Amino acid sequence: MNMSIQTKKMLGGVASLWSVLGFYRGTKHYDYNCKQEMIKYNEKMTEYSKDMEKYNIDVKEYPKIHYRVPQKIEKPQKYYISTVGYGLYGSSIFLLPYPGILFFFKEMYMLEINLRGLNEEKKTRYYNSLEV
Repeated sequence: MNMSIQTKKMLGGVASLWSVLGFYRGTKHYDYNCKQEMIKYNEKMTEYSKDMEKYNIDVKEYPKIHYRVPQKIEKPQKYYISTVGYGLYGSSIFLLPYPGILFFFKEMYMLEINLRGLNEEKKTRYYNSLEV
């Protein structure tokens, strides 16, 4: 089958746009995961501050007893290099034949969500991740 130059350019353009969409979806996937980690971190910090209050009260009340100090929780970090990495991962996944077709149907699902204005659905893991 002999394709014309225009057809090749058009297919290359569609593949490029599809790849850019995959890059965008990959970065959104990473953003969603970072937000979820921050939610968990904030919940743990609330518990940590309560534990520290209790610890400080106990130490003042009973100074001769040795208490275990509550462990400090590491704050999750968002890195630009990871954002780019997830973007490239999304691009490559979108360009593979089998997942690319499945992601086409997911994009149709996401289009329907946006057209119908189902804002609660936009907060779900499936909507925000690179899952099909």
